[in-house]
Amino acid sequence: MVEKSAREVGVALESLVIYGDPAEELIHIAREKSCDVIVIGSSGKGAVKRTLLGSVSTKVALQAQCSVYIVR
Repeated sequence: MVEKSAREVGVALESLVIYGDPAEELIHIAREKSCDVIVIGSSGKGAVKRTLLGSVSTKVALQAQCSVYIVR
């Protein structure tokens, strides 16, 4: 449904199924495809949970070579 909606308004979209560490894979794909921006969601965990469990969005924001837009 998202793909269809995106294409209807002229947004290029590519679906991928990737296995591995989510943050590392997102960063790798963005670098490989020369992306200008990564848009990623955040679950809004508190600082303690984020510190103990890690946060994909935080890792991506700190390590990506392009801009990262975090949506909550």
